[in-house]
Amino acid sequence: AIVDSREFWVTHKKDDAIEANKPTVEKIEAVEKMLAAPAPDAQAVQAALKQEVGAACRQCHEKYRVRDAENNWVLKPGSIGG
Repeated sequence: AIVDSREFWVTHKKDDAIEANKPTVEKIEAVEKMLAAPAPDAQAVQAALKQEVGAACRQCHEKYRVRDAENNWVLKPGSIGG
């Protein structure tokens, strides 16, 4: 989904979100690599998800997203313009 979101941000000309996308994808790929190891370290994976991926995702979510009534992430009203 994060890879697909890049085109959305490009379409809506949100340069900060576009710039945040690449390192976020890189952090997700690093966790995927950890999981693909013969004996993944569960604690290290959980820490990377929380500290690296979570922080990267939070950067964009804090600016452009809110939770709806069902606790799903949705676009913050007015965040992408008219």
